[in-house]
Amino acid sequence: MRREIASKLRRAASVLRTVMLWASLALWLAIAATALIVVLAVGLAAYFAFGWLGVGAVAVFVLIVFFGKDPPTEQTGPRRKGKGLNLNDDPNPWYMQSQYRFGSGNSAAHNRWHK
Repeated sequence: MRREIASKLRRAASVLRTVMLWASLALWLAIAATALIVVLAVGLAAYFAFGWLGVGAVAVFVLIVFFGKDPPTEQTGPRRKGKGLNLNDDPNPWYMQSQYRFGSGNSAAHNRWHK
């Protein structure tokens, strides 16, 4: 019984894998066909607008888009700080200074009030 179930599951997985392969190939073919139609339409419009110089410019642009260097995904340099008042500059701002000043004197007097 277990062998039959395992065999059916393997057969179903194989069929599913084949269907997914054909579906992905069809999707890539549709994407390529759409891209070709768009490039031909833009090239034709460029030819009627600017002649062969426009077609060349569109061709160079398409080549740069497809084969150009990808932008970095992580930030490469430090962020520029904005000009003006930055409230995070002072590590000990005025509203936090009392907690440091409070325990700096006589610790016995401090402990007397906070037992």
